[in-house]
Amino acid sequence: MENTIKLDQLKPLLKECNFYAGELNIVVEDVDTKIQVVLPIENAPILELLNGENSIKEISSILYHSHGKVSFHSILTTVKLLGESNLLVGMAHKFENLQDEKSPNEQRPSFLARTIFEFMILRKIGFNWHHDGLFYLLILALLGVVGLNYQSFSQLDMSRFLKSPLGYNEALPRLFIVASILMSMKSILKGVLLLASTGKLYGVGLQLYPYAISLSVSDNSLYSHPKKSTIISYSVFSAFLYMVSFAALEMIPMLRPYRHDVGVVAILLTFMDLNPYRRSDLTKLFYFLYADNQLKNIMPYLKNCSLAGIWKDTGAKISDEIRYVAYSILALAWAVGFALFSFDLTVSSIPGLIHQMSTGISLSKYSAIVVMVTFTFITGHLLVDLFHTIYNNILSPMITPLMRLGKSKSSLQKKDMTSFEVRENLKNHMLFNQLSDAAIDFILENSSVRSLKAGSHLVIQGDSNRDVYFLIEGQIDVSVRENTGRVKQIVRLGAHTVVGELAIFEKCQRTANVTATEEITYLEIPEETFQNLISEGSFEEDVEKLRKRIELSQFVSSADLFRDFPPEVMNLFVEAGDLVLFPEGHSIVEEGETDKTFYLLIKGQVEVIKNGESLAQLGQGDFFGEVALIANVPRTATVKTKEDCLFLYIEDKKFWNILSDNIELAMYIESVGRHRQAEAA
Repeated sequence: MENTIKLDQLKPLLKECNFYAGELNIVVEDVDTKIQVVLPIENAPILELLNGENSIKEISSILYHSHGKVSFHSILTTVKLLGESNLLVGMAHKFENLQDEKSPNEQRPSFLARTIFEFMILRKIGFNWHHDGLFYLLILALLGVVGLNYQSFSQLDMSRFLKSPLGYNEALPRLFIVASILMSMKSILKGVLLLASTGKLYGVGLQLYPYAISLSVSDNSLYSHPKKSTIISYSVFSAFLYMVSFAALEMIPMLRPYRHDVGVVAILLTFMDLNPYRRSDLTKLFYFLYADNQLKNIMPYLKNCSLAGIWKDTGAKISDEIRYVAYSILALAWAVGFALFSFDLTVSSIPGLIHQMSTGISLSKYSAIVVMVTFTFITGHLLVDLFHTIYNNILSPMITPLMRLGKSKSSLQKKDMTSFEVRENLKNHMLFNQLSDAAIDFILENSSVRSLKAGSHLVIQGDSNRDVYFLIEGQIDVSVRENTGRVKQIVRLGAHTVVGELAIFEKCQRTANVTATEEITYLEIPEETFQNLISEGSFEEDVEKLRKRIELSQFVSSADLFRDFPPEVMNLFVEAGDLVLFPEGHSIVEEGETDKTFYLLIKGQVEVIKNGESLAQLGQGDFFGEVALIANVPRTATVKTKEDCLFLYIEDKKFWNILSDNIELAMYIESVGRHRQAEAA
C-alpha cells in the first residue's frame, strides 16, 4: 500500500488535552470538544514528544535513548488514532490508509450495531463521590433482581414472539419499542455503574438504529480506573445487562403480556453483545485483559486459522496459548448457544408466520411477511459469523492446496509488449545486469510472458515451487500468514521486481504470499531454465555472477534486523545499499562518532576495538551499525579492516525513505522484534 508520509519530516503537534492515567491505559481528552482517545499506558512517553518539534524519526531516536527500545507500532498507531480524532493539528487524514493493528478488520462492528443517526445530549457528567464498594453493591443488587425472576427465562414461549390475538399486526412497532426500551435500560445501568466506579460519564446521547432508538453512553471513563479487577467485573457484567433489564421489566405488571417479546429480544441482543467475531462486549473484555495486544492475534486466529492451530507451535508464550484456548472455548460456546437458540426460535415461530402469510387478513399477512424477512435477516446476519467460523476451521488446513489449484496463469497478448522491451527491463535489473547478452537471451528463450488478474496469487507461502518471476507491469502485495492465522501486509512492490530468486540455487519453501493488486504482466522463468543455465558449460561466468548477487541478499538477510524478512522485501534494502571496498588497516567507524550507516561485511575480516583493546573479529556475513538506522546513537567501538574488505552499506536516509514509502514495512520490522523478544523470554 503506497503511502507518501515522510517519517523523517512529519512532526505531530498534540492539541491542548487533559490526561487521565490508569493502571493499564491513559485517556487523552480534548479540552474543548471532550473527544477522547484511549491508549496503553506505556504509550504515555510518546504523548510528551508530540510537541510539533520532533519528527517520527526523532521520536524513535529519543525513545531509544531513554528506554533502550523503540516501537514503530506504538508511535504510528498513537499518531494515527489521535489524528483521526482531530487531537493533532492538521493530521486528521495523514494515516487514513494505514492498516490499524489495534482495530483489525476482524473487529468491525456488526451491521446490526451500526448507528444511523446520533445526537449528543451531554458530553460529560462528573461527581466527586465514587467508590468500588458502591459499584459492587450495585452489581449484587442487580444480580438479586435476576435471581428473583430467574424462572422467567425458562418459561418463554417462542411461538408467541411478536404475535398478538390479531396476528402480527403490531409486530414491527412492538419489536422497535421493546428493543428501544431494553437498549436504553442497558445504557442507564451502564451509566450508573460507571458513575459508581469512576465518578465520570462521557458521551450521553440518543442513537438511532435500524430497529430501535435508545439512550447511549460511552464507557471510556472506565479506562482510567486504576484497578484491573473493577474493569474486568464491569466488562463481564455489562455483557449480560440485557438479561438484567428483562428481569427488571418482569416486575412491572403492565408489561407482562409482552414478556415473551421482551425475553426473546433480550436474548438476541445479548448474543449480539457476546459475538466473538465482531466488536462486542466479549471482545472488549479481552481488550481490557490484554490491552497491550488488543486482540490483534486472537481475532485473526479464530477467523483465519484452524482450531488445530491450538496444538501447533505458534511461537507464542504459554500465557498466549492459554488465551487462544480460552477465547476459542468462549467462541465455541457462543456458536453452539446461538445455533440452538436460533433453531428453537425458528421451529417455534416459522409455522405461525407461514400460517398468517397464507390465511391471515391483508394487514396481518403483510406484517407476517415483513416479520419473516426481518427475523431471517437478523438471525441470518449472526449466523454468517457462525458459518464463517465453521467454514474456516474445516477448510483452513486446505487453504494452501486450494490456492495452488486456483492459481491460474493466462497467456498475455499485448501489442505494446515486445521482446526487446522485456529484454531491456530484465537487463536493467540488478540481479541480471551483470549477465552476458547470451545468458539473457537464453533465459528469455526459455521463459514466457504471462498475466495475472487482480487478487490472484503469484506466490503462495509454504509452497515448494521454484520458478522465478520478474514483474514487468503492475503492483503486487507481499504478506505473511502468521501461525496464529493473522495475514500481515508487509509491503507493496511495483514493476521491475524479482520474486523467488533464492530458489535458483537452493531448495526452500516460499516465505510469503505475493498477490496481484491489479492485473499484472510478468516474465515467468521456470526452474528448469536456471538448472539448464547452470549445467551449460558456456555460462559458468554468468552463473558465478548470479550466485554472488544472490549471496549478497542472503548475507543481508542474516543480519538480525532483516533475517526474518521475505526475500522480496530484502531486495528493497539491497537495492538501496551501495558496495564499497576498504583497504587493509582502514577505520570504518570510530568509537564515539555518530555515523548513521549500516554495514554488512561481504568479504574479508575486520577487528572491533574498544578503549584500545581488541574485542572481537568479524568475518563474511557479519554486520554492525543496525541501531544507527533507527536512533542517533554514538558508535560504541572502533571497527578496523584486517585485510581488503568489501561492504554493503545502507545510509539512514535511504533506510527511512524505504520506511516512509512503505509504512506497513516499518510496522513489520517492529513486530519481528517483538516476536524475537517473546522467543527469548
